[in-house]
Amino acid sequence: MPNQQPEFHVEDGSVRISSAFTELTGAASLAAYTDYLEENCPPYTDPPNLSFGTKPFKYVSRFTGYDTTPWGTGKEERFGLIYQWTAIPDVYLFAFRGTSSVYDMWKDLESAEVSNFAPYRRPANFPTTVHVGEGFNSIYTKKNAVMTASMQDQLFAEISQLPTPPKTIYITGHSLGCALGSLFALDLAASLPGINILNFNFASPRVGTSTWQHAYDDLYQLKSRTVRVRNNYDLVPKVPFEYRPFDFRHIGQKFTVSFTLDSYTHDPVVIIEAWHSLLNYRYVLHRATVNTPQVWTGHFKDQAQKHPSWPMTSYDPGTTMLDWSTGNLMQVRRDLNSVAKFM
Repeated sequence: MPNQQPEFHVEDGSVRISSAFTELTGAASLAAYTDYLEENCPPYTDPPNLSFGTKPFKYVSRFTGYDTTPWGTGKEERFGLIYQWTAIPDVYLFAFRGTSSVYDMWKDLESAEVSNFAPYRRPANFPTTVHVGEGFNSIYTKKNAVMTASMQDQLFAEISQLPTPPKTIYITGHSLGCALGSLFALDLAASLPGINILNFNFASPRVGTSTWQHAYDDLYQLKSRTVRVRNNYDLVPKVPFEYRPFDFRHIGQKFTVSFTLDSYTHDPVVIIEAWHSLLNYRYVLHRATVNTPQVWTGHFKDQAQKHPSWPMTSYDPGTTMLDWSTGNLMQVRRDLNSVAKFM
């Protein structure tokens, strides 16, 4: 593979993704999860390099964030990794992990509440009101007594110390990692406007309200530089809720896939996990992005399960959605309605 710069293209609302770039960002998002899970494993040291043609992305450093809960003091956790491209040293990749702990799950729910987002270096024209999910914002900007710096402070300190000053920064993540990565993308655009930004993520929730969407998409013109890959069946991209009183909005451009289990008689939790699994996203995208148009239809096994996996199907995203009255999907719908009332 030639050492061309990996990328995606957005033209007139149509998204075309480089297959190699999809593999790279998926691997980086998975590596961020692994780094968190292996934090207390003595044989594990630094993450391996990420393959990209003949010139890989090499690991540079990691960063942490702070999770708080109403019932305790919370804790510092590993949240992401930074890589440098060996082909073009001023190109970097920042990968944010998604939900991996009870603290993170609380933050996902708490993010139905909002707080005002403040960039690392606030330019004079930055809006006074940019409302984002409180849970996402607190992980990004807060710290406890034992942390030397918040995630936000760590990220910008890392940028100032990178081996080669960055000209391009790729941002990726899955689930909660999409929200954190998108906060970083707007922060970067406002604080260090000379850096080229591309934000490519998997299964992003809605990060903020219409004030956030306007600042991100319009004021800092990140809409065409952001792609959200979403599964039609996945519930996470549907929260926090768009309708009143929540007013949450998606950012960037969407690239849609459509995969689900072939049977809805399983435990609702298993169904939701299969829809949201990064491994299932990667499996379908690997096959879709090599096609023209970038759609893959076919059967595969649920990549998310450790036991013998269940059959799944990838559909054309334009086909009819599932029937919520089928099998355990009715229970999933009742659970969602309960969460909506709680929030």
